[in-house]
Amino acid sequence: MYNEDADLIHAGNVRRGFNQTTLNDIKNKLDLIVMRESPTTFPFAAPKNTTWVKPDLIAEIEFAEWTKGVHIKHAVFKGLRMDKQPEAVIRENPTLALSSDEKPSASDSHTKKIF
Repeated sequence: MYNEDADLIHAGNVRRGFNQTTLNDIKNKLDLIVMRESPTTFPFAAPKNTTWVKPDLIAEIEFAEWTKGVHIKHAVFKGLRMDKQPEAVIRENPTLALSSDEKPSASDSHTKKIF
């Protein structure tokens, strides 16, 4: 995602929500946008064998909450989004994302969010 200064930052990992067909499709798309170095502005601990790609694809991710370290927790892949530009992917304020008739509750930190 991007921060308020338009810097690309790492928000976490996603390990659930994939099947073999989805994995093959995404791999084919990622193979076309490989780059040599990390496109992120802020360094993070990435495995040495990490393959970096241009931030051209947008994944819709459902997750339980944000950690204190600003990473997503219990993330599930829902699909790729073709209706947004990568620069439009920012951390949403869950309170602002509620409709006018919804009120935040004590359990909001455990509700599912999509970004």
